Amino acid sequence: MLTVINFTDQQRIELLERFPIDETVKKYPNSVIDKILRLNIAIGLYFKNQTEAAIYLEVKQPSICKYLKGQLPLPLHRAEKLEEISKKSVLAQDICFTLDEVK
Repeated sequence: MLTVINFTDQQRIELLERFPIDETVKKYPNSVIDKILRLNIAIGLYFKNQTEAAIYLEVKQPSICKYLKGQLPLPLHRAEKLEEISKKSVLAQDICFTLDEVK
């Protein structure tokens, strides 16, 4: 289950090198960074590509790109849709953050 993943500092560093997270996002609290990393992992597990994810989540592909980079928070209703698609292997609360969390 993806929702139980808590990253160590070393794992977080390695994943940040692997995924194209925006540089400004790397200054966010680890709890928010972990949500963005979990989202990247989930999209990779459940969809062939960003275009397919966009179709299922009912957004345009550039929005998926922004969610994955952490430039735009994944809206709760989209996170809930991914939770449904994953049959609750991914929980919305574990991949969705608010702008209040990054302050």
